[in-house]
Amino acid sequence: MEILTKKTTDIMSEEAQGIYDLFELVFKKKRNVASFYDEYCNTSKGYSYHAIAKDGEKIIAHNVYVPFKYLKDNIPFYLALSIDAMVHPDYRGKGLYGRLVEACGAAAIRDGCKMRIGFPNENSYPVQIRKFKFNDIGSLNTYCLPVNIGAIYKKLRILTPIGKLFTKIIIGFSVLSKWSKQEYLYKYRKDRSDFDTHRYKWFDGDYEIVEYESIKFVYKNSDFKGQQATFLMDVFPLSKKNFDEACRYIYRHEKTTPIILYVGNLPFFPLSMMRIPKFIEPKHFHFVGKIFDKEFIDEDSLKINNWEVNLSNYDLL
Repeated sequence: MEILTKKTTDIMSEEAQGIYDLFELVFKKKRNVASFYDEYCNTSKGYSYHAIAKDGEKIIAHNVYVPFKYLKDNIPFYLALSIDAMVHPDYRGKGLYGRLVEACGAAAIRDGCKMRIGFPNENSYPVQIRKFKFNDIGSLNTYCLPVNIGAIYKKLRILTPIGKLFTKIIIGFSVLSKWSKQEYLYKYRKDRSDFDTHRYKWFDGDYEIVEYESIKFVYKNSDFKGQQATFLMDVFPLSKKNFDEACRYIYRHEKTTPIILYVGNLPFFPLSMMRIPKFIEPKHFHFVGKIFDKEFIDEDSLKINNWEVNLSNYDLL
């Protein structure tokens, strides 16, 4: 077995197909090879860092670090987002995952990345914290607005009229946030001029990007846990007023959606959505990191309240 480290631009289509064949085997989802380059080349540097494990010509493991430009206060820097870690079932327990992480990290450091962040699933999370000693920065919250409770839970269809009335009341009440105009800027935040240019070209660019007056927000209709849903992915500039306005827009324009969701870390309580308690969240979004350059990145980077993170950072959608 050997570990190869490559930039996306150095990966041939045959290798990309092998990586996505492994992806389909591990995650039970099929991806088109064309999307391989759409995703991994639409970054701040025009490529990503890949660690590929091979047994002969067979690709048996793969991990990617995606570079993005962020701001520390107003100082730009590159960080690496870890995504798509996978190991063939027949080769697990052989230390491959750790070797992939080490190889990707080394490539990112050589190319000037100051920190690595990631959102591991329930299987990878304890391994990254206990074995690889990544820092547990926190967990993202999930907010929701149930639009059609009967479509979400078939057993509750009888409550659909009451649920729709309740939702209308919430949406109407959320207009009161029009006076909550305070804009929140996190210490570690996206470089908007760079991030928005690249991120929303992933997955065929199938995103709704809405801009008017001084607000911009992005959302996407997608499957979640077997249910149709609409995800509010990002709002900028972030304020309670703008967030609730974005939610009302989706409610008015996506007539068939049964639920509107937002995953992130808000510094306020929105009036348009309810935060789902941790113990009943359908999915936990762990946020972990590792500092590469301790002279540049401060220890406060290990506190989630200092980060602008939400589903736009994540490769779920």
